[in-house]
Amino acid sequence: MNNDKNTNKVIEWLQEDEDTNISDLNSETDTESEHSNHDTESEQSGNSDSDNTHTPASNNFLNTPCYVGKDGTKWLIHKPQTTKTARQNIITKLPGVKGAAKNSKTILDCWKIFFPDNIIIYIVECTNQQLNLIRSNYTRGERDCPPTNFEEILAFFGLLYLAGVKKAQHLNTDELWSTDGTAPEFFSATMSKRRFHTLVQAIRFDDRNSRLERKKD
Repeated sequence: MNNDKNTNKVIEWLQEDEDTNISDLNSETDTESEHSNHDTESEQSGNSDSDNTHTPASNNFLNTPCYVGKDGTKWLIHKPQTTKTARQNIITKLPGVKGAAKNSKTILDCWKIFFPDNIIIYIVECTNQQLNLIRSNYTRGERDCPPTNFEEILAFFGLLYLAGVKKAQHLNTDELWSTDGTAPEFFSATMSKRRFHTLVQAIRFDDRNSRLERKKD
């Protein structure tokens, strides 16, 4: 009797396992069908979106028919109408330099636009005023501190530009006028170091005699 009972229990357990497996298979099948249905719907929606790419729509802003892309970009079907150019957008003069700059072909010509000869002459006059004041500080007077002229001021400016080009603006002037062969030759060939120091001290760009009157104005 006990053997029969045990046999019946084993049979019941086996039947329960089969029922469980069948239910699991059914649930998996249902899940797969749901996924397949979802994928089908996605494909259909994607196809509908691609179809919308070439579907004419009404552009409220331009009030003309257009195609609408997936990203919302609107493409006009017809070429937009041309309108009259606004007055402020009409170019009446060609861009470029004006006046004397049109005839400037070299670097020196361009530089003279900012420093014309009359400006250099004025700087020479103002600098000579200062040289006259400091001349008494020199032992041999006018021999050690002569008045400057147009050409010397241009040479002085040239040395300042060259010092900047050579990145020597922070160097000691002893290095720029060194005689051991390490200094650029154009400094000592242009003027002496002592004369350069004198011009640095005396260079002026305004008339000291009228300075007080101009301050009042």
